[in-house]
Amino acid sequence: MSISIVWLIVGAALLAAEAMAFPGIGFLFAGLGAIITGVVVEFGFISDTDTTMQGAVFLISTSIFAMLLWKKLKAWRVNPNAPQYSNILGTEASVIGSLKPGKKGQVKWSGTTMHARLQEGAVAELAEGAIVTVVAVDGNVLTVVAKN
Repeated sequence: MSISIVWLIVGAALLAAEAMAFPGIGFLFAGLGAIITGVVVEFGFISDTDTTMQGAVFLISTSIFAMLLWKKLKAWRVNPNAPQYSNILGTEASVIGSLKPGKKGQVKWSGTTMHARLQEGAVAELAEGAIVTVVAVDGNVLTVVAKN
């Protein structure tokens, strides 16, 4: 097996590790660097016996990918403008005890007991077992409305 094929396999393995097992560690950059090195060796720009130059191309290309993509990928992964707790919004919960307007109470959401309050403007008290819909999350307190 030629060394260029080895570089390509290592690159693919590093990309797979980033995608499936260790996201955020930097295997993406190393995987791209290994693929670039494999391609450069395969097309004969570097001799398949010159391991020092192969290592240099790998380190330089990995560094270049890291410099070019790090901030963009980080911003993409952690978007400060994305709505928080979007997986909770619109889901249902059931009231534990009772839930009164202007007071904190508790609901059972996804098998977990959470603090909750009725949305502003609610006038009726909700009894135990009433089904509510989550409309907002503030810290660890769910804002809910009675389900119609």
